[in-house]
Amino acid sequence: MLNQARQESNKAVRATLYAEVARIVFDEALRIPLVHTQTLMAQRSDLEGWVPSPLGAESFETVTK
Repeated sequence: MLNQARQESNKAVRATLYAEVARIVFDEALRIPLVHTQTLMAQRSDLEGWVPSPLGAESFETVTK
């Protein structure tokens, strides 16, 4: 369908073909997030027991000063 759209000289037909390709990709493609937030991880030198979570939900129950 992409090859057909590339070769189509009629703009309306080409637009319809590309719209159909976009619909198929949207409906069928696996979605993987490409962007995520970078969490800030800093620690005071007098704190112990803090373990950063890769999910960003740290538990502070084990933190001591």
